[in-house]
Amino acid sequence: MKLKKYIITSLLFSVLFLLASCVKNFDIQPQPVAGERPLLTLLENNYSFSVFYQAIKRLGLDKTLNGTEAYTLLVPDNDAFALAGITSQTVSSIDTASLRKIIGYHIVKGALPYSKIPQTVDYQFSTLIAQPVYFSVSLPDPNRPNREQLLHVNGVTAKKTDVMASNGVIHVLENVLTSPAASVKSILNDDPNYSLFVQALKQFGLFEQLDKAGPFVVLAPSNEVFMQNGIDESTLATLDTLTYKKFLFAPYLIPGKFFFKSDLDDAPLTGGIHGVRGADYLLFIDYYAFNFQLFPDKVDPYYYANTVQFSSPDHLAYNGVVHGVNGLLITPDYALKP
Repeated sequence: MKLKKYIITSLLFSVLFLLASCVKNFDIQPQPVAGERPLLTLLENNYSFSVFYQAIKRLGLDKTLNGTEAYTLLVPDNDAFALAGITSQTVSSIDTASLRKIIGYHIVKGALPYSKIPQTVDYQFSTLIAQPVYFSVSLPDPNRPNREQLLHVNGVTAKKTDVMASNGVIHVLENVLTSPAASVKSILNDDPNYSLFVQALKQFGLFEQLDKAGPFVVLAPSNEVFMQNGIDESTLATLDTLTYKKFLFAPYLIPGKFFFKSDLDDAPLTGGIHGVRGADYLLFIDYYAFNFQLFPDKVDPYYYANTVQFSSPDHLAYNGVVHGVNGLLITPDYALKP
């Protein structure tokens, strides 16, 4: 196909972060009644928490959670542990250092009932193992006044909030949290499913920046996605910046932004086009369908680049988030230089 040129359209993505500054008026929020039993007793007497309780006992944290100091427990129930491949046998056999890394990341000092969590997206707290964890509360949406108010932690939904104890609170998660990777670069580099994407970023001089402070949001097509588009390692090796424009792969990297999939629903935007502007492209974000699109330009108003959706979202690193996506935003024939 012939060359298609792309131009810049305006960006309103920052509204998401402006909305995030809105905080609840705690004076008018009803305060949950503290429970009479300590956290340890609640864990011990709820079978759906048995895997978490077993881990607490093995780590010697039972005395800690039976004391007077307050904690917030982000408890994956047994079903959530099963989804992560963690069973009672796993808890018994795994080395304690690895187990402490998993369980410690689900404990925050201090009592944080839902009403005391700032009404924002990605409000950072520190866990028992001194790693960041991000709480998000749904912001008001005039288009959905009666929608359910949810708590998300690192993009994971809390299926139940405010299980109150005498020394803290439990929020029940539908998935196990994963502590942050060293960088988005390491997430991509360590996963063989992204080897073609890593090769593409290296060839276009985009990869090395991904261990800097960031933040970055990375949209990562898997090897399967490349193969479905007829691009294997040898085909990819023929693509270079002398022949192809940099926007062939640049839109997959969103510098200066940080969001989990759930944030796009928790913090609704109003009015205008929402997206991320590059040197010669606009990456459009549809916040309700959770998909991404590269806008066409004035030269070819009939060409619309592929729309892609989340396939494996919310891989957290210290400097950003990697979201696996199910397609290519643009194919090489539309990025040929004249």
